[in-house]
Amino acid sequence: MEGPRLSFHFNSRILGVAQRLLFYRFDIETMVGEMLCASFNHNGSYLACGFDNGFAVYQCNPFQRLFSRRFLTGGIGIIQLLDESNIIAVVGGGSKPLFSPNSVLIWNDKVARFVAELRVHTKVSSIRVTNKLIIVVTITHVYIFDLKTLKKIQEYPTYENSYGVVAANSKVFVISGNEKGSLRIISESSGVLHLEAHDNIVRAISLSDEGSLLATVSERGTLIRLYNVNSGEKYQILRRGVDKATVCSLTISNDEKYLICISDKQMLYLFAVSENINATSLTTIFTTESKSIAKLQLREDVCAVYMVDAQSIFLVSVSGQISWLSLGGDMQLKVHTTSQLAI
Repeated sequence: MEGPRLSFHFNSRILGVAQRLLFYRFDIETMVGEMLCASFNHNGSYLACGFDNGFAVYQCNPFQRLFSRRFLTGGIGIIQLLDESNIIAVVGGGSKPLFSPNSVLIWNDKVARFVAELRVHTKVSSIRVTNKLIIVVTITHVYIFDLKTLKKIQEYPTYENSYGVVAANSKVFVISGNEKGSLRIISESSGVLHLEAHDNIVRAISLSDEGSLLATVSERGTLIRLYNVNSGEKYQILRRGVDKATVCSLTISNDEKYLICISDKQMLYLFAVSENINATSLTTIFTTESKSIAKLQLREDVCAVYMVDAQSIFLVSVSGQISWLSLGGDMQLKVHTTSQLAI
């Protein structure tokens, strides 16, 4: 197959200060099928959703569907949109996957067809797409492909990675290491930095979009650890609780001042992040463990999160609803809703 022709024809509409005043909740069109996955692009301006009969891409400000593509033969279980382009990476999923779960297919909406296939030896558990790389994660390996040539340029064996742990931005990507609880921080400028993040298996991680902050949590789910990705130094510890819980997702805000943690008990925790990430001495940060500044009991599980700041929190539920949250002056998280958007 020919390689994808990159074409950045989407209009860039970054989330602005004005829209922090009110937040809305919309029903995402189910395309007569079940939603299987969702992900925001790098700056939250677009949302891509996979269904059991196709996929759709939505503009977030104002919220509207840009396009949808239906397939009669199967579903999309993993989806990633490249920046604000027409290039979308997908993996088959659901009860009837559109294609082998061992393959990542590249869709170019400029020509409205799949233009490439990246096949690996075992089932793909997660993917990330940057402006240079396609990162494909399986339970025992991570494969790095060049975005322009689609050639595999690196392969990393990993400790058993059942959760598909991976994070990436334009400068660095983070994958599982060779030992339990370990991670690799990889960048062009610094090479590979090995990080002993936890004693237990790493359950979830989050990397700030343009900054140098990495958040990690283990299977135990009680402590969230923040690291400086440039040095590998531990930066801050956040305590979710004392009881064991599965953390489904971590999300660092764009301004790097907040972090969201969502557990399998459908509880959302909002933490404040210390502002001295570049301080030369980090000793005082560890005298106490920081606790959440706000909590919210959700009604259902969440499959995608994006956060500009504490006033601009976006959640996509497994039932296909997008909610916009804000932190009030009383330190309570509020969900502001309006009538449903007709798509």
